[in-house]
Amino acid sequence: MGERLRKAWRRRPGTLGGWALGLTAVGFLLIGGVGWAWYAQRQNEEAALRDQVRAAKRGQLIEDLHRIAEQLRLRHGIDPPGGAEAAALDRNVRTIWHDRGLLLEPPLDGGMERRIRSDLLELVATWVEVRTRLAQPEEARGVREEILAVLEEARASCGPSLAIDRIRKSLAEGLGRAGLPAVGDEIPRTAFEHYDLGRSLLRAARFDAAAEQFRLSLEDRPQDFWPNFYLGLCEYRLRHFDAAVSAFQVCIALAPTASTRAECYFNRGVATEALGKQEEALKDYARALRHNPGLVAARLNHGILAHRAGRHAEAIADFRRALEMATEPRTLGRIHYNLGLVHLALGDRASARRSAEQAIALGDEDAWELRARLDRGR
Repeated sequence: MGERLRKAWRRRPGTLGGWALGLTAVGFLLIGGVGWAWYAQRQNEEAALRDQVRAAKRGQLIEDLHRIAEQLRLRHGIDPPGGAEAAALDRNVRTIWHDRGLLLEPPLDGGMERRIRSDLLELVATWVEVRTRLAQPEEARGVREEILAVLEEARASCGPSLAIDRIRKSLAEGLGRAGLPAVGDEIPRTAFEHYDLGRSLLRAARFDAAAEQFRLSLEDRPQDFWPNFYLGLCEYRLRHFDAAVSAFQVCIALAPTASTRAECYFNRGVATEALGKQEEALKDYARALRHNPGLVAARLNHGILAHRAGRHAEAIADFRRALEMATEPRTLGRIHYNLGLVHLALGDRASARRSAEQAIALGDEDAWELRARLDRGR
């Protein structure tokens, strides 16, 4: 066999070399094919992983946005947050707004897209008030320019909003801007547009006008929670306490979560208390606390009514628990003041004085009168 190969080589010296080169080329092609397949697979796997990470980030952003927007709707339906909470909101809004493109990236079903746009608009509208409050006098014009730019982005990203357009119009006129598209002149036609305009009027403390918009929204969609909730707030501010109780009764049935239901019970309790029905209000505050034990306002109000009912030990327990949870100085001052009243009712003047001093240090004005009573020996 070896001899034959040598003869063949002498007759056609390039033949075996060609075979070798051919085999080598085939080998390289096979290796290259395997390598390319491996590379393509890796690329696909990495792309899939990136998509998963992006989807996870997007899902978390959507949930964070909705959580913050719902908290703002519940706790700051009329008055925006202040202090450290306002500064935290400012940071959160900037982070979320930076990622709005990811939040609104298709595909999105219609319901989710509407929720995201509504949440973004809620966040922006509240941020406008917070940003304005945080601004120093010398920053006023620059802050208005910044806010107007964000509102322009909001209109481009989220579509028209009567609430946002009212703010844009006011800011543009204040800055002497010309050439902006017509804003603020649209007439609400859908349930959401009535609700959206109602929110803007509510922030401006125009309670009659806001209540009318919420009623119009509920004509088309009586099952919507937020127009019912804000109608209750309006009715309370207008001193229509029976109507407020009725609105919050509906909200209790519609509330989507336990914490939301707690707020509804709390607000119904406030309206019921305004009607002079203290025992019913006390029960509503207790119901609110069962759904959300950390609701400081309900804990404070429950303690106040327990004190008035002569249940002093229960009131002291409520106030001490509230002190553990509260963070805002104004609320802390109010708790110390009421704790001082209970101590005084029990004849513990030393504890009453300590509570009064703490309340005064936290800015509670009524605590001065309590300390004066203690000084007079009453």
